[in-house]
Amino acid sequence: MRISPKKLAIKMLKKYKDISLQDILNILHVIVIDTMPLVDTNGFYQYVQRNHIIYINCNLDPHEKNFVIAHEIGHMLMHKNQNAVFLDSRSTSSLDKFECQANTFAVEYLLPDTYLQENSEFSIYELARIQGVPQEFVKLKQI
Repeated sequence: MRISPKKLAIKMLKKYKDISLQDILNILHVIVIDTMPLVDTNGFYQYVQRNHIIYINCNLDPHEKNFVIAHEIGHMLMHKNQNAVFLDSRSTSSLDKFECQANTFAVEYLLPDTYLQENSEFSIYELARIQGVPQEFVKLKQI
């Protein structure tokens, strides 16, 4: 059985406590390409010849990039061997499932339970804004 996105986020947070997403990318030897605009997408993950590559739309602000990086790390950890381009052309339900899992991982990573508890004077929507989590994904938070 595969690990849930929430459990995977908790595991990553324990392993890389107090380390930025940028530093995690360096530790995991992920190649990040964020120097070009992407058409109709904020980013995507690719595994090619044993290289992890994350492409990020250069037009995103830093908060948006943070969420996209967390989302793509989710793909890297959960869907490394999936060909999203192939899935996209064959089955939207599989792609939707993978996107939902990556979004859930990103939400759980950026809004962990401990962060919510430590900042309980703020609403989850205020904390999501601070952490760069799009409001429409807050509903994925598993409390």
